[in-house]
Amino acid sequence: MKKASDLFVTWDGVEVDLNDPELYLEGEEYKGTPEELRGKCLKEIGYAHMYTHYFWPPTERHPDMWKSQWSRIDKLCKEFAAGQRAHRFEDSEENRLWFKKWMYRFADEIENMC
Repeated sequence: MKKASDLFVTWDGVEVDLNDPELYLEGEEYKGTPEELRGKCLKEIGYAHMYTHYFWPPTERHPDMWKSQWSRIDKLCKEFAAGQRAHRFEDSEENRLWFKKWMYRFADEIENMC
């Protein structure tokens, strides 16, 4: 039986098991050592920041257009900051999976930015 923490519901309502290795078979973003995966995570964080703050910043007409998404992104970034050091150095399947799970959830969050 799957633990609740292993299951994730995407923005469009699909439930996925984050421990399922087949979830990560496609896409170069899920390949690499923990240190390489960490770099890919940081790149995605930077992309989200640039997109929502500089490319499409809030306007006077829509000052709160990113407010709820910023809150969700901030929560994921805090989780990343707290956990990345513990999973960064040893190249193990567990550490790679930690980054892959985080990347999957972050990608799902920013998927609907536009």
